[in-house]
Amino acid sequence: MPHRPMGKRDTAGADTALEDRQEPTAADAHDARVGEILRSWRSGKGLTLRQAAARAGVAIGTVSQIERGLTSPSLRVLRELCAAIDLPMERLFEKPETTSDEIVVRAHERRILTLGEKRMRKELLTQKAGSGLQGMIVVVEPGGSSGDDPYTHDGEEIGHVLKGTLEITIGTTTYLLGPGDTFCFESPRPHKFRNPGRTETEVLWVVSQPFY
Repeated sequence: MPHRPMGKRDTAGADTALEDRQEPTAADAHDARVGEILRSWRSGKGLTLRQAAARAGVAIGTVSQIERGLTSPSLRVLRELCAAIDLPMERLFEKPETTSDEIVVRAHERRILTLGEKRMRKELLTQKAGSGLQGMIVVVEPGGSSGDDPYTHDGEEIGHVLKGTLEITIGTTTYLLGPGDTFCFESPRPHKFRNPGRTETEVLWVVSQPFY
């Protein structure tokens, strides 16, 4: 049998193979939408899948799955990936057909980000660009979470549980909150959250430096 010489690995071809796999029709529509935005922006920046993954410190296979809508990124990974490709996170939100002014935001005019597999939805309550505050309604379905790994960012945050149960870990301490309970902490402290209950959790969440 003839011996095939060992050549240099074609990393560009590997990147292309990862990018060109057909997306399954059963992919969650929300995750597919977020993935397509990330992929389109990355390509527009002239970055390969491998380059974006390296910049974000995320496995290339994970980035590939996110871009194809096969999985939802955790908030930590989403933030790092957007930073790696210089994508403003606010572009991930679905925008209503009509928008209000910077003072009043009608309920039907909220910009919404849904992470399907993470079972979480964020509705922005503020519109003003450059504001030092950002308010959100965070809705977490049973079993939904921000991800397994804690994340950090600048500023401070305060939250008020409107309904359901919220488990939030700040540093090394985990708290279980119910309707009417409130939390407040500095955002550089590692934190994560999830809904351990059987019903939907809804939280009024405000950060002193916009996350999106």
